[in-house]
Amino acid sequence: NIKLRDQMVDAIKKASIVGIPFYKNDPILTEDRLKRPLTDRVFKHFKITPKMCCHTFVNRVFAQKSDFWKALQGKRILIITKDKWADKVTKALRKKPYNLNVTMSTTFHHHDQMVDTLAFIEANKDNFDIALISCGVNSLVLAQKVAETGNIGIDFGKSLMYIVQKKAGLKNSSRGANKGLIP
Repeated sequence: NIKLRDQMVDAIKKASIVGIPFYKNDPILTEDRLKRPLTDRVFKHFKITPKMCCHTFVNRVFAQKSDFWKALQGKRILIITKDKWADKVTKALRKKPYNLNVTMSTTFHHHDQMVDTLAFIEANKDNFDIALISCGVNSLVLAQKVAETGNIGIDFGKSLMYIVQKKAGLKNSSRGANKGLIP
């Protein structure tokens, strides 16, 4: 999908912080050549120079830190995620130990929904402060578009799904998420 690729490149170039793999001992479960070497090649090809970098899994670490969830309390939260997770994650984040003010959620499962979802974000920009977005590679684009409305967009990776599945979050740890991913 060339259109999505170009949108992703644009979003990464504009992003405040970009998650990338480590050079060594990276916990991502794939071949080493598909981690940082591929990231470096893509960044060079598209002339991407992130303003600031963190590790790809920082969202998984945040999901396990009470300070992160405390920082979101009192903020109006928008959830953007795949159909089967939206209601479950909204309910989970409204209860203890998160106690978030999830004001709305919308579902996203395919790039074909991009135009409608961007219209939803724009129409509701005054109804949320922070969007937690968990819908694959499209999250990159959506997070940047949220930022353009003056709100905060966070590509939350699989963390929302993992919270529902009780594989991550304040009471659970996702595999490898705490191993030196935050300096």
